Amino acid sequence: MFWVLNQNLCKEEGYKILLEHLQRTNITHIKVKPIPFTHKLLPLDFDARNSTINIDEVPEPYIDTDQNIWVMGSYTLCTIAISRGWKPGCWLDNLSYDVWSSKWLPADLLNPYAIMTKFKDAVFDMDFAFVRPVADSKAFPGKVFDKEEFTAWQKKVIMMSDKDPVNGMTEILLAKPVNIYTETRFFVVDGQIITGSLYKRGTSVFYSDLIDEGAIDFCNAKIKEWVPNKAFVIDVAATESGYKIIELNCFNAAGFYASNVQKIVDAIENLKI
Repeated sequence: MFWVLNQNLCKEEGYKILLEHLQRTNITHIKVKPIPFTHKLLPLDFDARNSTINIDEVPEPYIDTDQNIWVMGSYTLCTIAISRGWKPGCWLDNLSYDVWSSKWLPADLLNPYAIMTKFKDAVFDMDFAFVRPVADSKAFPGKVFDKEEFTAWQKKVIMMSDKDPVNGMTEILLAKPVNIYTETRFFVVDGQIITGSLYKRGTSVFYSDLIDEGAIDFCNAKIKEWVPNKAFVIDVAATESGYKIIELNCFNAAGFYASNVQKIVDAIENLKI
């Protein structure tokens, strides 16, 4: 497998481990600068801010398309992989809330009765609501809003161009906030949990590879019932009413937290394509 990595992966604690493992196991790879909205890949040594050269004229770094290619690091890189037909490239299938939320029972979901609507049509009739995009686009981070804060933001968003990543037509989800004890991320390949990480306790960020067995058992049970694609990430919450699915994410652009990055690389290298 030829690995194409977004340079921004360096912000991840596991990035050094990933690179070391690729090098140690002689897996071919390259780091690139994907440019959003252009589907252009730039070499690491090109500085667009201090160059008079049009980026369209900059030669792209060489990528061996005669072998299987896997990308890691950003949604921009994923869309480039898909547009160029790289295989396996990445998987973005079935990660939208309106798709995956219908595959499990409402009792399995953190927000089973969430309202899905366009930003311009959203009616905020709660004191507080959790708001996130319906699509797994990371167009904006999900968070809890009060009515005043959301209404002020909504007015600004409605004025945005339809070319902006967030605009009046962006589909969003509004849900009643839930008290969450812990949040755990699992990386799943070919229907099997590969690794995972606790990443939040209450409202505090907390990374640990010591995962509650209950969360593991719950996740295993849910992925036996349905999976969105061959490689994805699922986040699970522990709540006062049991374990719940928070969301699904793109494997290629998800944060590692305290997950075992070597196991992630090995699972992709052994992927049944």
